[in-house]
Amino acid sequence: MLNIIKYIKKKFWKKRSSRNKTKKYIFWPKKIKSFEKNQKNSFFLDTKKNKFKIRKKQLNINVDFFKKNKLFKIKKVIFYITILLILIISILFIIFWPYFKIKNINILKNDNLTNINISYKAIDNIRWKLIFIIKKKEIFEKLKEYQHNIKDIDLNIEIPNSLKITIKSYKWIFNTSINKKQYIITKNWVLVPSKLDKELKNLIIINNISNNINKFLDYRKVFNEKYINNISTIINKLQKNILNIKIQELTYYTVERELHIRTKNNLLIFSLDEDTNKQIEKIVIFHKQYNSIENYWIYYIDLRIQNKIFYCPIEEKNICTKNIKRIYGT
Repeated sequence: MLNIIKYIKKKFWKKRSSRNKTKKYIFWPKKIKSFEKNQKNSFFLDTKKNKFKIRKKQLNINVDFFKKNKLFKIKKVIFYITILLILIISILFIIFWPYFKIKNINILKNDNLTNINISYKAIDNIRWKLIFIIKKKEIFEKLKEYQHNIKDIDLNIEIPNSLKITIKSYKWIFNTSINKKQYIITKNWVLVPSKLDKELKNLIIINNISNNINKFLDYRKVFNEKYINNISTIINKLQKNILNIKIQELTYYTVERELHIRTKNNLLIFSLDEDTNKQIEKIVIFHKQYNSIENYWIYYIDLRIQNKIFYCPIEEKNICTKNIKRIYGT
């Protein structure tokens, strides 16, 4: 009986193997499992010893490949180090070579307010600096530190060693005199020493600066910008709403924070602390009702009190004049 079983196994094995030589079979009494040759590990049955054996795939290491790869990495590192050294040397060469350092500075201006000599002194310390590191903001701040009337600049860098700077100033709006010195007041309220401009209105400033002769005022913003802006607003809106008004004199009282406007016939008193729009509204209504700006019957109109208008008729001019001198000393 044993011989018959062996004979059947032999016949079965040969028949299956002839169909597919790429597969190996394990014979079991109930089922057959197949394994492809290209699997990582192959199982087969040792019929002699009746045991399973595992055939492991061999690992082949290409030594030449690793040698070439290592050599390539070394060459790559050397290449990057060489490039880095070239960059460092180039940067050092540019920094210490005087060819790219600022030698020539040309300053221009688009008005008669900015002082060119002061401007050159303000940025003189940027000479012989590397031209590539110069920034517009740095130069603007240096210039404005000495002259507050400067609004903006245009900077042109001319390689290899020249700068061209065009200075723009705020517009001028008033003439004034302080400590017997003539100034033009710019739109940002900086005092620029200059001859009086005939096209500008004269603003008389009554303040305590006159008591301090040594105070340096040139190219400085001396007054509170809030009150100064209110002065401009009052003048512009007054001329816009009362077309025939003729302003002859403007006086700014810094301590009282008031603006006195002398017209051809009247004196108008405004508060710079109160709402300027409401004050203008009051004088426009009053003017339409009584023609106060055109007639001589009113000496002054006081608009400082909220929701009220005080006025002095021309018959009481002497009394009103004494009161104004007592309060303001003028």
